[in-house]
Parts: sequence; C-alpha cells; structure tokens
Amino acid sequence: MMTMTNKMFNIFVKIIFYINKSVPVWMMVLVLIMLTGILTVVHKYTHTYNYKLKKIVYSGKFVSSDFVLNNWIVHGKGYKYDNTTGLKYINIPGCYVIKMYKHRVPFSFIHRINAHENVYVGQSLHLTGRVYNHLSGKGKGDVYGELKFNKRKIYISFRPCRKGKLNYLEKKLIKKYNATQSYNHTKGGGKSW
Repeated sequence: MMTMTNKMFNIFVKIIFYINKSVPVWMMVLVLIMLTGILTVVHKYTHTYNYKLKKIVYSGKFVSSDFVLNNWIVHGKGYKYDNTTGLKYINIPGCYVIKMYKHRVPFSFIHRINAHENVYVGQSLHLTGRVYNHLSGKGKGDVYGELKFNKRKIYISFRPCRKGKLNYLEKKLIKKYNATQSYNHTKGGGKSW
C-alpha cells in the first residue's frame, strides 16, 4: 500500500524525468522546494492526528462507538492524511470496557461505575482492533446486536497495559463494573499470553 508521501514523491520524479530541458534550473528548484513543503505539512498533519487519537486511547476516557467506527481508518480530502491514519494503526495490548445505554447520555454520567444497562469487559493484544471487531460484528455477538438491532448507544473505554498485566486488569474491571451480571460469563483472566 502506497502512502500519500510516496505517491507525491513518485509524481515529482516523473515530472523531473519528463520535463523539457529548456525549463530553467531555478524553476525546477522552486518546484522541488514547494513539493518538499507540501510533504512536510502532510506528514506533520498526519502525525498530529495520530497523536490525538493515541492520547484519547491512553486516557481511559469513554468514547462513543461512532467515534471508533469513524476514526478506524481516516481518509481525508486532498493531502491532509496519508493512509496510515486512524485507530487501526494504534496496535497496543490492553483491556476495554464497553457500556450500553438505551439513550445517549452525558459523558459525566458514563463515568459512574454501575450507571449502565449492559456492560462487557475484555482484553486483547490488539486493543483497538478487538473493539472494532465487536462493533463491526466480528467479535462478541451481544455487543454487535445491541448496536445494530437494539439501537443502543455504546461507549468504550480503552485501558492500555503491559501484556503481563492483562489478566489482572481484566479481572479487576469485571469486578469493578459487575460485568458477570451482564455479558461477561466468567470472572476473566483466563488467557495465557
């Protein structure tokens, strides 16, 4: 898969290769400087957007399912993004809490421990990918059913941690959110990574 930066560089090489020899050197240098500036802006914008997404994931705050689905892979118009921007490219281990409600609720309300209708807690070596699978129908069927068929409002909290702490953190979160009374059928911590 070719990034936007590589595409622009290839275009520049083709321009230089096919350019007429009668074009002054100063004009070719000017074009080179302009393209370098554009590439720098593209790279910086992409890096900044990925940084913002990582900051959200590492914060542990709840985000909506719409946020996760809309930011899975971000494609912008023009040269704002290359194709390595989005939650898909944040590949870290951790646990997650998925809370479900009948109606949209204020974010201040979501952080209350047992203020939810249903909840699911899980763990993964690929945290954002696992949550995306749940929301797109390739994970826990109950979560996808709540989103797709029951039209529930779903909020997710990412809890990154080291691989060795996954079982401990999952057990702690299941107990904290009383998730065995909802979609978790075990007390967690059954994976051997």
